[in-house]
Amino acid sequence: NINNLPTNNHGRQKGQWEIGLSASPALASKLVKQNGNFSGLLNRKYNSITTNGESAGFSYQVGLTANRKLNENLYIGFGLRYDQIGESVNYNYTIDNFPVLNSERNQIDTYQPLR
Repeated sequence: NINNLPTNNHGRQKGQWEIGLSASPALASKLVKQNGNFSGLLNRKYNSITTNGESAGFSYQVGLTANRKLNENLYIGFGLRYDQIGESVNYNYTIDNFPVLNSERNQIDTYQPLR
C-alpha cells in the first residue's frame, strides 16, 4: 500500500523523483535613452530614428527540470531550458552630415554636409 511508505518531514519519499515544467511568455520594449549631449554624433536624427525604428518584441521561455532526493538534506537536480527573445529594429538611415562641436558648452552647435 502506497500510504504505508516512509516519508520525510516534507511528505516526500526518499529516492523519489520530482519533475517540473515551466513556461513564461513576455512582451517587452527597449527604452532608448539619449547618451548625453552627443547622441547626435552619428546622425542628427538619431534619437527619432531609433525611437521610431524599434518595436516591442515577444519572447518566451520553456524548461524541464528533474530532482531526486538522495537523503534528508540532499537533492540532485538537472534541467534543460530554452529561451527565445525577439526584437525588431529598423535603423535604416544615411549619414550625410557631421556635427560641429562647441567645446566650451560641450554640445553640438550645428551640422555640416559631408562632401
